Amino acid sequence: SPDSAELERNVVASGWFMPGMPILVAPVYLLFPDAPMWLVRGYLGLVTLALFITVLRVVARRIGPGWACVIAVFPGLIPSWIVFTYASWGDLCAGLLLVLLVAHLFTMFRGLRQGEAPTLREGLVLGLLAIVVLYLRSSTSVLLAALGLLTLVAAVLLLRGRVRLRALGAAGLAGFVFVVLLAPWSIYASQTLDGRVITTTTVPTVMANTF
Repeated sequence: SPDSAELERNVVASGWFMPGMPILVAPVYLLFPDAPMWLVRGYLGLVTLALFITVLRVVARRIGPGWACVIAVFPGLIPSWIVFTYASWGDLCAGLLLVLLVAHLFTMFRGLRQGEAPTLREGLVLGLLAIVVLYLRSSTSVLLAALGLLTLVAAVLLLRGRVRLRALGAAGLAGFVFVVLLAPWSIYASQTLDGRVITTTTVPTVMANTF
C-alpha cells in the first residue's frame, strides 16, 4: 500500500513540484520497485515520443501541415530537447500538451467566428488538457488562466442567444472539471505544508529555494 508519510516527505513537503511526473512514472515502479535508471529513462523517452507524434498529427489536422512541420523541426530537431525527453522534468510534456490545448482552442475560435458554440465534449477535453498541463508544470497556471479568460470573452462577444448559453455551458464544464481534479492535490498539499496553496510551486516557495 502507498506510504503516505513518504509521499508527504518526498512529493509534497518540498513544495517544489506538482505530482504530474511522479504519477507518469509510477507504473514503472509498480511493476519494477527497483527499476534501474535506464528503464525509467527509456520509458519516459517512449512516452514523450508518443506524445510528440500525437501533437504533430493533431496540429496537422486542426491547424495545418505547415505548422506541424515547424514543430517537427523546432523543437523536434533540437539536440538538447531530444536529450531532455529522457528526463523526468515536467516541462517537455507540459509544453507538448499545451500545444494540443492551443490546437483545440484554434479550432474552437474558428467555430466561434462562424457562430458555432463548442460542445460539452469539447469543454470536457479542454478542462482535462488544462489540468494535466498544470499537474505537470504549475508555472503554466498564469497562461492557462489567460487562455481561459480569452476564450470566455471571445464566446461572449462572438455569439448570441442560445448559442452563447451553450458555449457558456461548455466553458462551465471545463472549469468544473479543472477545479474538481485540482482540489484533491491542493487540499493534500495545503495540509502537508500547513498553509493554503493552490499549486505546490508557489512564489514564496520559489523565493525560499532561490535564497
